[in-house]
Amino acid sequence: MRNGGICGALLAAAALLTSCAGTVTGTAQPVPVTEAPGSTQPQGPDPCALLTPADANKLGLAPEPEFTEGNKDQLVPPFCQWKPADPDAAFDPLGVGLSEDLAIEEYFASKAPAEVLEFGGLRWGRYESTFGPSICNLAVKLDDFAFVVITGGNSGTPEQACELPKAAAPLVASRLPR
Repeated sequence: MRNGGICGALLAAAALLTSCAGTVTGTAQPVPVTEAPGSTQPQGPDPCALLTPADANKLGLAPEPEFTEGNKDQLVPPFCQWKPADPDAAFDPLGVGLSEDLAIEEYFASKAPAEVLEFGGLRWGRYESTFGPSICNLAVKLDDFAFVVITGGNSGTPEQACELPKAAAPLVASRLPR
């Protein structure tokens, strides 16, 4: 009886498997892909809208940025990063972050800016990076829980780390609400 139960179960499983093995008529069609697998689109603040492809070109950057979602728990706003158009460029990628739910003081751990600069009619703070002088952070406070940060760097020539962020700041400022 025991062997009969096992044989019956095996026969039932075989019948189930063969019932799924049928012929389907027609021609296979690829599924249309509307965006790259794994890519994300901004659901809230869109830092990618703060530089146009023409702006990126003017700055020597590739026209299409890579978007990264923010993580408020980790104190990271949504970011877009533009890589240099020339892979042999002497500067690092440029990042633009836009937060609408995080205080600039939280993001920079209440550190005061090392200097205050004016770009595009706005006062930007240059904040020291925990990664050293080869990284530059420029940020402007929009309100109590909103700010924009521009990051860039030059690992080969640290004294030029702020050149690209400073060139981008007036372009970004032109797209911010007044």
